[in-house]
Amino acid sequence: MQRLNQEDGAVAVIVALLLVVLVGVGALAVDAGNLYWERRALQNGADAAALAAAQDFASNSAGTAEATARQYAQANNSRGAFVEEFTQPTPNSVRVTTATGAQTGAGTLTAILAGVLGQDEYGTRATATATWGAFGGGATVPLTMSQCEWNVLTGGNLANLPTSERTIYFHSSQTAATQNTCGGPANQNHPGGFGWLNTASGTCSATVYMGQVATDTGNNVPNGCTQTFFQQLIGGDPVLMPVFGNISNAQGNNATYNIVGFAAFEVTGYRFSGSQYNEPAGNVPCSGNDRCIRGRFVAYYDLGAEPSPSATDFGAYVIGLTG
Repeated sequence: MQRLNQEDGAVAVIVALLLVVLVGVGALAVDAGNLYWERRALQNGADAAALAAAQDFASNSAGTAEATARQYAQANNSRGAFVEEFTQPTPNSVRVTTATGAQTGAGTLTAILAGVLGQDEYGTRATATATWGAFGGGATVPLTMSQCEWNVLTGGNLANLPTSERTIYFHSSQTAATQNTCGGPANQNHPGGFGWLNTASGTCSATVYMGQVATDTGNNVPNGCTQTFFQQLIGGDPVLMPVFGNISNAQGNNATYNIVGFAAFEVTGYRFSGSQYNEPAGNVPCSGNDRCIRGRFVAYYDLGAEPSPSATDFGAYVIGLTG
């Protein structure tokens, strides 16, 4: 009988040890899973906060960037998230670190089972870096305008692009207000070129990168540029408009435009050879021998491209996560 009592005591010790092990395993499963969920939520918040803050910086709203970051960090975590660090590693990037807590300050998560092992609470953090800059290339409408024209039509005002409509003329004998200011081969479309660029066969788009781009000479629109294609631009997303700085071989048949950057343009009307769309109010974009496209210059953001530090800034921005 005495031996049986001794065995009971041994079993109790084993059970106690096993309970510690079981609680430890439970803590690993439950609390580690909880911590993993928190880490993912914080990373989502850091990514969203960095992108939103970068958009503020790119659109000249730097004063609201940190508040925007806090808003997005909080919105992406139902338990609450705190922006622990908000810095600019470079003039064109922002880094956001989010941590467990609330907008008023950092906090911790209460352990569910790990408290039995002496770990009552824990916290974690996540970091994201977003960069913004001008476009270095991309698929665009097969038209280009001069940097001089862009400056005249917008006032060169990146901080506050005009909200009223502007007309871009694509004709070597421009009759627009830019004619006197932007005359000459370097500042207007190639004679006979009308601003068209070479396109891929059967399409109405050109993949354009910084540097020289071949012209599609003549008054007629390139093959693939149908009335249906142009009408789809009306009221749609802004299109990228390549901007050239000068023309090579300006008097020859094989002229090329030297693309220096990209502007974003929201199309409201156009008039090309054999294709025309008047604005709903009946406004005619242009007339006579002129060829033009009408609309508004806007800020443009594309998360799928890479910013180019060498591109001229025309208000069209790339914003993306870089860390």
